[in-house]
Amino acid sequence: MILSSLGLSLFAFLGAILSGATGVGGGILLLGGMTLFLPASIILPLHSVIQFVSNFSRMLMNRSGVKWRITRQFFLGIFFGALPGFWIVEKLQTQAYPIILGVAILVLTWMPKSNPLSRLLKIPGKFFFLGSINTFASIFVGATGPFVMPFFLREKLSKEELVATEASCQTLTHGIKIFVFSFAGFSYVQNGILLTAALIPTIAGTYVGKKILLKIPEKQFRITLKILLSLLAIRLLFF
Repeated sequence: MILSSLGLSLFAFLGAILSGATGVGGGILLLGGMTLFLPASIILPLHSVIQFVSNFSRMLMNRSGVKWRITRQFFLGIFFGALPGFWIVEKLQTQAYPIILGVAILVLTWMPKSNPLSRLLKIPGKFFFLGSINTFASIFVGATGPFVMPFFLREKLSKEELVATEASCQTLTHGIKIFVFSFAGFSYVQNGILLTAALIPTIAGTYVGKKILLKIPEKQFRITLKILLSLLAIRLLFF
């Protein structure tokens, strides 16, 4: 238990720094680290709580940058589009899902802004549908930040607004996941020691990440984010 707690604390801290500085990557880093020392049956439920705290603290620390028009659409999508989103994920072959997700991330990240597909990404209410699909995809794959971030990246947002708005939407996603896992019978109380070991480093890591975010020039931030998203997509495709 001590070893597991220390390992979880370390990956929670590092993951929160990465997400705090760029908006993505921390959830996947944490998920990968958790597989090293925790049983598979508790990884996704615990990951949901840690990511909820990570995103919520990141949203609070950057709250002036949250674009609530996007968050409201995303929120409505979680509730009103939940069943269709769940049905879509259930119908996909598990072997095909990482490939589809990886290709989508690369296309959305590097696609020129002026093209026919870009016009489709400007349809009213796209974040409503994104909220629905993302929430239920997240239940099965854990970390979907790289999937949603390209959509935010194509909006006219500053780096602070990008990180804050994505965090507000993912806070809602992970909050719903906590409820779902609780409803399915998972006991968070029985895993209280592990969670306590992870949550304080998560908040500390978010604070460090925010300091890094403020020092990164806007252009460098966007290039770094695109490279990071591409590496995460390649991981899905080939590993």
